Amino acid sequence: KHLEMEIFAKDIARIAEGQEVRFAVPGSEREYIASILLLGQIVNEDNRSISVHGHLEEDYPELVVGTRVAATIYSDSDSVYALPETALVNSSGSRLALIEVDGNFEAIAVNVGRISNGYVEVLNF
Repeated sequence: KHLEMEIFAKDIARIAEGQEVRFAVPGSEREYIASILLLGQIVNEDNRSISVHGHLEEDYPELVVGTRVAATIYSDSDSVYALPETALVNSSGSRLALIEVDGNFEAIAVNVGRISNGYVEVLNF
């Protein structure tokens, strides 16, 4: 089985064959895995997108032709310090996190960066 996606033309430079794609059917918790197999060469002028073709890593019999999915293509991988979004508290315009210092917890202000999949990058760790 295959996965057909439309990628905004402005993002196509970050997409390459072999990259991992994770996708889900809206309303479902199950996540599926595919990889980029082919990149289109023609820009659709109506929505400024390019067709991208993925190959599913496994056979998923519950997926039928024409099923709409929400997909994420992992184009960059880097290591950062991150916390779950729920671990930060907003207070007077600052984002705070609790850290342990000598057996006690202290609230410290943190500078945040990117947010992805429920995690937030901490820039001043």
